[in-house]
Formats: sequence, structure tokens, C-alpha cells
Amino acid sequence: MRSRPTPWCRWLIVLVVAALIATACGTPQPLALSDEQLGASSTRIRVGSSDPAALIVGVTEWELDHPTARIEIDVRESDDLRRSVLDGNDAASLDVIAVDPNVRTLIRTRPELFLDLDDYVSASQQQAYSEDLLRGGQSEDGSLRAIPVHLDSLAIAMRTDLVPEDVRSEVASAPNWCSVLTIADRFSGETMIAFLGSGQEVARASLVQSPAEFAVRSDGTLLAEDLESLQLAWDLAMLALGEEPIHSDPCPNEDPIQRISRNLTIGDTRWNTAAARDGFAGAVLTYGELDGIAAAAPETAGLWEIVSVPGDAGARLDVSYLAVLATSENVSLAADFVTSLTSAEFQRLAFSRGAPALPTANDIYEDGTVAGTVDEFFGTDPVLPFADAASRDIDGTPGSEREAVIEIALEGIERVSNGNQAPLDAWASVLEEVRTTLG
Repeated sequence: MRSRPTPWCRWLIVLVVAALIATACGTPQPLALSDEQLGASSTRIRVGSSDPAALIVGVTEWELDHPTARIEIDVRESDDLRRSVLDGNDAASLDVIAVDPNVRTLIRTRPELFLDLDDYVSASQQQAYSEDLLRGGQSEDGSLRAIPVHLDSLAIAMRTDLVPEDVRSEVASAPNWCSVLTIADRFSGETMIAFLGSGQEVARASLVQSPAEFAVRSDGTLLAEDLESLQLAWDLAMLALGEEPIHSDPCPNEDPIQRISRNLTIGDTRWNTAAARDGFAGAVLTYGELDGIAAAAPETAGLWEIVSVPGDAGARLDVSYLAVLATSENVSLAADFVTSLTSAEFQRLAFSRGAPALPTANDIYEDGTVAGTVDEFFGTDPVLPFADAASRDIDGTPGSEREAVIEIALEGIERVSNGNQAPLDAWASVLEEVRTTLG
């Protein structure tokens, strides 16, 4: 959803956001110290992350408590095969890394790359997380190599000035995606406004909610039950795009569904322009992506309602972790940074200040400050009715193969939506890419 900042503007973004936070909170002291203030002997902690937005508040607060230290964020992306950002010799240049699902494979296969955090993370802090969340940061021998810092969950955002209240209530109580599609089809037929901007949104939700592991056999094929989940998501997307399902009608008990999507690509220029106008009435996005609407369409502030997705409400898409690299020359300071950002206190602070991520410590959701948090851009009601389910219903952490299969499928659906491939050809390409890339 978010575009990645270019290297020359990374620090500009950090400084601007930090300044905004200081203004909002009335903080008198400088939030980013100059090199002169730090001095030549200051310690620099280098942090690698594919998306540092959720870390900014923590960086600001931590630097205030450590005036002789500076956090340098290096924005790094996975390669085309979605492999670890640590491939090659990159590890030697970092102290801390934000670990996504693709990198977490290394925690199991090469734990020696990461510092054992058991000596730095208290037992009470570890107990703040669910067992499944903690397991995602453990190596095969059970040592703790990374700590969960936030997760991302799906929700449906609807324009209150375009979608009547009774229709929004129907969507909010819909038992499954077929019901949502039917409601959206009726809305689009009556108003001539597309309900969704992208057909990929429904497919991604279906895939994330699926219990399938999408583990690929050595010959590049999927297990029969996993293939069925992929086919279901594909056919739901075809309905949203106004195309005929190529396997079977996933909604046989519903009236025929016409196109409910603008067939755009989430976050590109045309999607942003449509969001700023009346181009579509709703979107299925992760919480971390909701800020993309605010950036693309500031004039729609207050005109959105957030409701939970049907089925597996609050389905989590991703869990991020922070790890200290064993090659760090500042292990104690880096570990202090990691434990500070992953503490319940910081997560509560970051969430209340609008960081684009959900807390991972379960007990945070019992806190009245968090439970009542609202975002005026998305209306006056709490914007995260799905957050509680997201924090409690995690049944494991996604593997790199699963993430890769989902990505390949969504890219295939995008080729259909922009007219570059027919549905059958795109489906065949998806299966071939899975076979050759992961087999």
C-alpha cells in the first residue's frame, strides 16, 4: 500500500514525523539531536526495516531517554523472490532488524545470526504475548531470537457519505464474503458506484483467513485442500472483477454478482485519485494501510466507517518482530532499544499516538486508553472493533512459502484486473510461477 521512501528522504521523513509528534504532545526538547549535539563519541544503532512507520514514535521516545545515542533507520526491501533482506553481507552493517515473515525463516534455520534475547527480556514481558506469538521469534532449540512488536489485521472501510447506514450495518453483520459481495452488488447496481477499488482485496482477505499453509511440494504442486483455498480466493476475486469464475461459482446460493470493483491497483495513482473522489465506496485494507486513505484523500476526513471483516474477524495478515544481530558492536544498547520498543508501555503509547500498527501484547486491549482510541479521520467510533479478535485468535505465524504463494496469486489477479491477461491464462501463470519459484 505505502510507497517506499527513497534513500535521500528517509531521514527527512523521520525528522518531520518526529517534529509533528513533538508539536502534538507539547514536547519542548529537541526530538532529533544534531551531530554537534551528539558529539563524535555518540553511539549509532543501525536499524533495518522494510517499513519503519510503526517504529517512529518509539525511536523518538528512546532517543530522548538516551541522549548520546542515535537510531539510524535503513529502509530495506526484500528481493523479487521475497527472500530475506539479510541475504548476502548485509547483516554486518546493521545492529537491529525488523523481522517480517520471510526473514523469520532464518530464525529457525540460522539462529546464530541473531542475539539470544532470553537474558534481556524479562519473564513478565514474555508472558505479555500469546504463546504462538512468542514462538514466531524462537529458534528450533527454543531460544528467543526476536520479540513481536506489532501485528496487522484486515478491516472494511466504507464511505459514510456514499453508503447508507442500513447498507453499512448489513456489511458489518455479513456472515461471509459471498454476503458482502451480494450487498456490494446491490449497492453498485442502485448507485452506479463501485463498492471496492480493487478486486484483489477480497482475494487477499480470503487467503489470509484460509487455514491453508500453502506449503509447496518438491514438484511445485500444492496439496489438494490448499489448492481449493487458492481456487476459492481466485473465483471470489473474479466475481469482484466482473469476470466468470474459472473453477466453480463460490457463491451458488446468491443471485448472480456483477462487477463491484473499479479494477484498480491498491495504492497506485488511479486508486488514490478514485479514493479522493467518489470512485469507490469501500476498501478491504489492513490497519497499517488505512493511513494510505488519509494520505490519498484528506478531503474525506471523517467520512469513513471501519468494520470487521466477515468470517475470521480480525484475521491477522502479518506479525513484525525486532531482533538484534549477533554481529552488532553495541549489543547491550541495541537490546535495550528492542526491549523498549516491544514493551507493553511503548506499544500502548505508540497505538494511542496513531502509529499504523496494532499492539501485540494481549493485556493492552484491556486498557481503557487503547480500547477507546478513535481516529477522527475514520469517524468518531473506535476504529478497531476487530483488534481484540486479532490479538487473541492467532493460531501460528505465517511461513515464507505461504506469503510467497499469496503474493504470486495477488499479482496474477492484478494482471487480470488491468487487462494484461485473461483469467484462465493468469491462473495458469500463477500455478507455473508457484512451481518454478517454490518447487
